[in-house]
Amino acid sequence: MDPPSYEEASRCPPLSSSAPPPPTYREAVVQIQPPPALVSVTHLSDSPGLVSCPHCHHVVTTKIKNVPGRDAWCLCICIAVLGLICGFCLIPLMIRGLQDVHHYCPLCGNCLHIYKR
Repeated sequence: MDPPSYEEASRCPPLSSSAPPPPTYREAVVQIQPPPALVSVTHLSDSPGLVSCPHCHHVVTTKIKNVPGRDAWCLCICIAVLGLICGFCLIPLMIRGLQDVHHYCPLCGNCLHIYKR
């Protein structure tokens, strides 16, 4: 479809200046996004979550710390028993998929939950 000619466009009434301007990009995006869901402390997984801290009773996003879990240590010991002691047995301690996730409250610093792999 072709755009209107200059004469056709000039016959249309001008836009009224009383109409509000369209929202900015930031306002439009904020309106579309739903608020984050509050998660129970026992349902936290391997990423930070929005929870109500049972210690200080504030709604916070948890801070996480990855700590080598039982599976990482077992694999480390198995590799050492196989004879790969020259640092190779430490590789499982660095694999994030084998690490437990500790969730902490950023305000009071208490441990809220440990997500075990």
